[in-house]
Amino acid sequence: MFSKKKAVICIYGVIPRSIKYTINSVKKNVINVLQEHFDVSIYVFNMNVENNVVDNTILDQNDIKLIPYNFYEEKIQQDFDIELSEKQKQFNLTFRSDYTPIITQNALRQMYSEYRVGQFLQKNNFDFAVAFSSDFYFANKINIEDCLHSINNTNMLYGSIINEGQGFSNGFFFGNPKPLSIIMKRFEIIETYLPINADYELVLKLCFERNNILRKITNIIVFKIRANKNVFGWPNQNYNNICNIHEINKIYNNIFL
Repeated sequence: MFSKKKAVICIYGVIPRSIKYTINSVKKNVINVLQEHFDVSIYVFNMNVENNVVDNTILDQNDIKLIPYNFYEEKIQQDFDIELSEKQKQFNLTFRSDYTPIITQNALRQMYSEYRVGQFLQKNNFDFAVAFSSDFYFANKINIEDCLHSINNTNMLYGSIINEGQGFSNGFFFGNPKPLSIIMKRFEIIETYLPINADYELVLKLCFERNNILRKITNIIVFKIRANKNVFGWPNQNYNNICNIHEINKIYNNIFL
């Protein structure tokens, strides 16, 4: 009997921030599509903000249960911030001048969340992996041909275009778990990238280059939704190369209707 290859979907970040707005798109356009071709597991890493307000909104930690996960890990954000503060005393972990202390802190928090995903991938045996932030809304289906193509390629990953900045868009990648783990774990040696007179996206690009990993663009379209329903990542002209911009605008404008 034919046995399906093993895939894992890794969802990370402040999970309750907006998962109630994004989970249906994740199920329809990622989970259901991959289940047709793979034996799928789901890993969740939550940066637990406890009772802190995010985007001027009180979060419901029970929203995590909206994800049908198989593996769950978390870190109390307050504990991480203490550890980060100690690390910042030792190293100058700064970006370009317009990155305020809170922007820098949030960038490093996200990078730590990705690091935990990388650790999980390194410790477990899967044939394929996709990793993305829980605030991503998927406007179309993941490209299964790209997924299957990436399985045996250990020197490349697929990503999307949402905000290239000075480097590569962050928050969504898929491919062979080996290169994905390397990219996701860059926080482990963050002092080799920082300080830098550039943005978070350039650090990501430098990590790809440092490890000789090729970044390829897939035709998935994602938006970031905040806890207050604000949406980041308005469809831009870069999307014209991979989709019908008019159709994506329609989806964007009707997310909350």
